[in-house]
Amino acid sequence: MRCPTTRFGELEVVPDAVITFPQGVPGFMHLREFFFVPVPENPAFFWLQALAAAEVAFLVTDPFLFFPDYVVDLPAAAKELLGAEQPEDVSVHVILRVPAGGSAADITANLLAPVVVNRRLRRAAQVVLDGSGYPLRAPLFAPSRKAAAGGGR
Repeated sequence: MRCPTTRFGELEVVPDAVITFPQGVPGFMHLREFFFVPVPENPAFFWLQALAAAEVAFLVTDPFLFFPDYVVDLPAAAKELLGAEQPEDVSVHVILRVPAGGSAADITANLLAPVVVNRRLRRAAQVVLDGSGYPLRAPLFAPSRKAAAGGGR
């Protein structure tokens, strides 16, 4: 199927690539179907593009690349919603916030509410990790991580 987007033009999307959010995404509860769009030449990042709204897309990443100690303990209700039986069933992504006019140093990650996808069932949810202590806006490139990656000059 063809999907118009405001960022990437019209994209061809195979049905197996569509991920369903049975409860929608907070703030966009009417949007239930999304698909991933890779960021060219940067495999750490993807766009989570809404199928039915050309202008809605979220920049996401694998949180474990930037926060190796990050732990996602899914509540039972989320496991049931996702049909997740084994940890291998799911992939975890976090939505990034890039402030207008900001630089890469200003990018933050929503560690409090990751997007969890059951890859087998193509079912997803943005799950709030109540009581986890994770922030809504964690700097993606904290000074210590930039230095460790060789970017601390």
